[in-house]
Amino acid sequence: MVAKKVSKKKSSLIILVIVFSSFICVGQNKKSVEDRLQINDSLLNISLKSYIKSYYRKQDWELFHKYLKEHLSLTARIGDTTSYARSIEYKAGYFKKKNTIDSAYYYYSQSLKLYKATQDSLNIGFTLLNLGIIQKNLRDYSASIHNLKQSLMYMKGRASQRRTSSSYNTIASNYTNMKLYDSALVNHNKAKELRETINNPAYLVQSLNNIGKVYKDKGDYATALEYFNKALGYNDVLIKYPNTKATLIDNQAHSLFLINKNNTIVEKNLLKALAIRESLDDSYGKAISYIHLAEFYKFYNNYKKATNYAKQSLALTEYLDNHKNRLEVLEFQILLYEGEEKERVLNYYSSTRDSLEFADKIELQNLYGIEQNIKGKELLISKQKQVINKQKFNLKKVYIVSLILFMLFLLFIYKKRREKHQYEDELDKRKLQVHAMKGHHYEDLSEDHLDEFYHTLKIKYKLSNQNLEFWNVFIKDLSQKEQAEILSITKNTLVKRRKSLKQKIEKKRSIVGYFTSKIAKRIYQDEEELFKNTYSKK
Repeated sequence: MVAKKVSKKKSSLIILVIVFSSFICVGQNKKSVEDRLQINDSLLNISLKSYIKSYYRKQDWELFHKYLKEHLSLTARIGDTTSYARSIEYKAGYFKKKNTIDSAYYYYSQSLKLYKATQDSLNIGFTLLNLGIIQKNLRDYSASIHNLKQSLMYMKGRASQRRTSSSYNTIASNYTNMKLYDSALVNHNKAKELRETINNPAYLVQSLNNIGKVYKDKGDYATALEYFNKALGYNDVLIKYPNTKATLIDNQAHSLFLINKNNTIVEKNLLKALAIRESLDDSYGKAISYIHLAEFYKFYNNYKKATNYAKQSLALTEYLDNHKNRLEVLEFQILLYEGEEKERVLNYYSSTRDSLEFADKIELQNLYGIEQNIKGKELLISKQKQVINKQKFNLKKVYIVSLILFMLFLLFIYKKRREKHQYEDELDKRKLQVHAMKGHHYEDLSEDHLDEFYHTLKIKYKLSNQNLEFWNVFIKDLSQKEQAEILSITKNTLVKRRKSLKQKIEKKRSIVGYFTSKIAKRIYQDEEELFKNTYSKK
């Protein structure tokens, strides 16, 4: 038995040596593992960028945010600053679509800082374009024009015609809002020239509508009609983009009304545009259609319809927080109403204009406050550099932790085996105690033969060590208390072991009545005699 224990200890040491050697081999192959990880990260990076772009276009925001989060984590870990900035830019785009302007502005500013840090001029231009669009929507026209002109400098000769034309188009929109119509037309025409070279004519139709709108605001309704009519000639585009079709029909009809208020097709086309917008649930477009119809019905003294459409337009502009059109509706209502109602609208108009101007100033202050805070903080790029430096130690840490875990696992196995050996030693001691007791009946068996006899019993009756140990004690003339003390168990456990032994023996031998120690002893002696006879023949 001692030889067996020594052999087991040797095997444990051999296992430890083998595992330790395998870790040394892993350490030697560390470089190849790092190379494989870099390849996997590169492929994952490409896949995540594709998913983000796809779900952003589909506006599947749940999956968009899921993959965006994974991509930000990956690019931070591998130090891909450009890709990290691109994901931040997509996040800004999401907030822009949700009309959460402060968040959109914040994330566009973050991505701009990262692009500047990496001197990525093309993406700097794209981000400046997006910031310029937000500033235009907040009526900070001068700042918007400045950023848009900067975007053109960065994108020059590198960006697509579509992107470049978008910058010119937004600059023109700023000038239109500032009532600088000639400057607006110069930039709209630059956008139009670029869009004439683009395969997608939808952009050209947009430019034609924008130019017509400038002429309409300028008061040159005849020229405006020329552009609206030309844009309406692109039937294939208008079928694909019904909201653009509704805008052109409405602009055309309103221009005709301003030229000749008695034109018979004006009402029909205004209602036609409204019907399209209602089918699309285009709230912004419906607000414009309502005010144009209100103007039309006021001219024909149909004050009931004029009042109704004006109220619907005001409700929508308030809901959409559309400042420009809200003030336009209120100006119309001032002309529409008389007496106390007119006084009420005048007061509402004044308070609304003052509050909107104040709100715009506060909003802009908040946005530029965010920008200043970003400047005051450590650039994200510096954080990325720290992350890159930490990556150099990651595999080493994984290696060390894994080694420790394996060593702990082996120590756990070693401890369990040691406990098992201790248990077997304790069992041997108990055997000696049993041998010394009265009625010992196998003293002519040597220790080796006794082990062989135990082994024979275990195989024949499918006994566990506990079953065999209990059988040896059970056949003695001992009380339950004495049996429990020898086995170091409780009386309840003693009963369970007797039941277990009975079930094992019953599978081979017939037991009639209560399973007593005498029955157990008789069976044990039978097996002992059988073993002795078998052994003597050998």
